[in-house]
Formats: sequence, structure tokens, C-alpha cells
Amino acid sequence: MQRTCWGYLRILLGLMLAIMLSIEAGAAELGTEQPEHIVLGLAGDAQHALTWRTAPNVLGSVVELWPSDAPDTVQRVVGESEAWSTNLGDMRIHRAQIDGLQPNVTYGYRVGDGSQERWSSSNQFTAAPAKRNDSVSVLVLSDTQCHPGRYRVWGETLYWALADEHQDDLLVLTGDIVDYGGDQEEWEQWFGAVKNDALGRLPV
Repeated sequence: MQRTCWGYLRILLGLMLAIMLSIEAGAAELGTEQPEHIVLGLAGDAQHALTWRTAPNVLGSVVELWPSDAPDTVQRVVGESEAWSTNLGDMRIHRAQIDGLQPNVTYGYRVGDGSQERWSSSNQFTAAPAKRNDSVSVLVLSDTQCHPGRYRVWGETLYWALADEHQDDLLVLTGDIVDYGGDQEEWEQWFGAVKNDALGRLPV
């Protein structure tokens, strides 16, 4: 009986230790106070959307936008954010929708929290064409998933595809982006392999 009780006690202590370790791991923070993992998307006619991440304590979600030929004409767009928890720790995801863009116009932009310090570097994109029957060029990539440590293949493929003189209007990822969607480490490597803020220049 004494051995049985000791066995149960060891199991209980093991479970308590596992819970404490999981709580400690979940309390870790991902991201920094500077925006990263910036992704440009399409949200409809004359609409684009931007998402990015920061550390959990950065609450503001602001986009500053300007036509590339009129950099002094700055428009501010306020978005929203939400806390996001992963198996590696916690972060904050920011979103903002940009409406009323002029078709085929190139815009510069940066994202941040509206303070003086917490801004991304400037990037730019070209708004979608005005007519649905206008020709567009689409870059299609599939199965970017790799074994951990090898996502550089995806990053290099995207880099050389965009280095071509031909101008693409849209990037389509058809699926299987990472091996295990619930493993944040794979997303860290996937985003880390992207060069020159490419996902913030071409709508995905």
C-alpha cells in the first residue's frame, strides 16, 4: 500500500511539474515593440488590408499611407489588434483595412502603434486595377512547407521570382504553407526566410 501511494504521489508531482512548465512556456512573449511579419492582402475593390505582429504590450494599430508621387500627403488609418497565444508564447496580431485607393497608383506606407518610435520601415505597393477585365499577372507558389531549418528554400524561391523584371500583381499561396500549423516555430522560420519585406509589397 505504501508503494502504491508513493507511486501515485510521483505521478501527481510529475503532472504538477508539467503544468508549471507549460504555464511558464505560455507566459513567454514573441515579437518585439517594432512591427514584423507584415503581410499585404486584398480586401475587395479598391481595398487592401495589412496585418502584422508585435509584442503583446503594443496595443495601437496604425497605418500611415501616401501616394509615392506625393509623399507629403499622408493618410492615417486606425486598425485593431488582438492577443494571440501559441505553443511558443504570446504575441499581438494587428489588422487594418485601407479603403478608397486609386487604381494602379503606387503607395508608400508604414505600420506602427501611432507613437514616435514604434514604426516599421517604409514599404510600397501598387493598388489593384480599376476594371475587372484588366489583365493581371499572378505569381503562384505551392507547398512552401519544409522540414524545420530548411524554409530558406521558400524564401529564396520568392526572392528570385520577384527579382525578375516582370511585375506581378498578386501572390497566391495554394496551401501546405508549413508542416504543422500549430507549431509556431515553423511560422517563425517561414516568415524569417522572407527577404526584403516581400510579403508587404505584393498582395497575398
